[in-house]
Amino acid sequence: MDICGEDHVGLGTDGTISGIELNDAYKKLLRKFVEERIKAGKSAPGESPDVFNLVPEYNDPRRFKTLADDLASLGWTSGRIEKVLGNNFARLFADVWS
Repeated sequence: MDICGEDHVGLGTDGTISGIELNDAYKKLLRKFVEERIKAGKSAPGESPDVFNLVPEYNDPRRFKTLADDLASLGWTSGRIEKVLGNNFARLFADVWS
């Protein structure tokens, strides 16, 4: 199914820039957060307090560089990668707030 193309996709983050230390304190915080989301009826399908909502290989301040390298290794062009990692947002913001 074609829904949108590379000109209408963007990857953002609502997480921190630094990596998250996956220790007992974080696990406790995550458990509480997810349990509250489940109780409120706003959790994602399959969301569980025992599953980290991050990709360990990208749990690092260089996550976008690593992702860009991974996408390039899959044959993505630099222009396409740049769109998804920020240029589409920049274009959208310029269109809306010009």
